[in-house]
Amino acid sequence: MVKYLDDYEKLNIVELYEETFHDDEEYCKFFYDRVIPKSEILVDMDETKKINSMITVIPKDVTLYKNNAKAVYLYGVATKSELRKKGIMSELLRRCIVDCSNKENVFVYLIPDSNENADYYKKFGFEYVMDRKIGKREEKIKKPSHTILQRHANKTDAVRLSIFAQNNLKNNYGVFLTRTKEYYEYMCDFIKVEQGSIEILSKDKIILGYRILVEDDIFEEIMEESIRQYSVLDSKTEPYAMARIANVSKFMEYVSTKETGRVVIKLKDELIKENNGTFAWNFSASSKRWAKTDKIPDIEINIADFTAYLLGYKKYKNLPELNIGAGFYINDYL
Repeated sequence: MVKYLDDYEKLNIVELYEETFHDDEEYCKFFYDRVIPKSEILVDMDETKKINSMITVIPKDVTLYKNNAKAVYLYGVATKSELRKKGIMSELLRRCIVDCSNKENVFVYLIPDSNENADYYKKFGFEYVMDRKIGKREEKIKKPSHTILQRHANKTDAVRLSIFAQNNLKNNYGVFLTRTKEYYEYMCDFIKVEQGSIEILSKDKIILGYRILVEDDIFEEIMEESIRQYSVLDSKTEPYAMARIANVSKFMEYVSTKETGRVVIKLKDELIKENNGTFAWNFSASSKRWAKTDKIPDIEINIADFTAYLLGYKKYKNLPELNIGAGFYINDYL
């Protein structure tokens, strides 16, 4: 049976979660206490109500083309080892993606932990939309000058971190997790569980940058150009986040282009019938119209490639250039 767990049933996932992910006790406690209550959990269970497979569906507030929008992060995707490769997870993913579309979430995203898993998710319309810079904290890192103060953040910094990050990301990215005061209060708690820290760089009490560290790994670094020389990140990148547009019509309400014109697109989406078909897209910087048509298409594209295009990861010569800055930026944690 496939169903979303009621609140009183949610902790029934503990056995499968810990069997699959082997996280330490403090991390698991944070997940159970702080993440599960705000999330939906879609499961397949047997007649004894034993959970065979699960997906944790975490709601996220995102900034999309400088507008507020809703998306979901798929986390804790797991199936009992003896039941894998029997199509159970495939059924869950299809149900989850369709439900997310019906609830007008603009996209769904996840962080694959292997190339094998990434290839599996591509079968459901997911595609890489973000590469992450690699960063290690080493002794050779240049220390700030006497005018730049470096210190660890705490919850009293949440408002200023929010204002700094939201403005910086709006100027540099088209799509990112909305940085609220609550986001940084939550991150302070989570980073403590991970035995990491948030380092703030400031001058005259004005935040100029910060980085999030867990052990020696840099999970996130956002800095003003004026202090870029203190960056810890390497120029090397690796594929990181995958996404899939869930509700194309809703997503297209936010899209802005650098050109004005019209293109007819034949879009292939095997899971969501509302996304599947031929559409006329009348586009400009300030207005847009997306509607089904019987016109001959100028381009044929599948939902995975269209997702990578709309999130700024790929370009296509027959599609207009987007006003999306540097594209998609989501370094997720939980």
